[in-house]
Amino acid sequence: MDNQKLIAQGNAAYELLNNETFTSVVNDLIQQYLAFAMQTKPNEQELREQAYYQSRGLQEIVGYLNQQVAVRDQILNQSEE
Repeated sequence: MDNQKLIAQGNAAYELLNNETFTSVVNDLIQQYLAFAMQTKPNEQELREQAYYQSRGLQEIVGYLNQQVAVRDQILNQSEE
């Protein structure tokens, strides 16, 4: 993948991560998953695991977006040198 495309992806990821609606939705969903897990009965381990994996999935998406921003920043910093 060429640097221009990586920079464009990083810019898009940065915009998304700084979008108030996106961050609010992600945070709300994670809180919902946590609340759901806390409301399960002791014998409902599978439901807690589902909530955990859903929360982890969202965290992976945010982590990937942060990686794209980091790649963009690295490319931009190298071009300044």
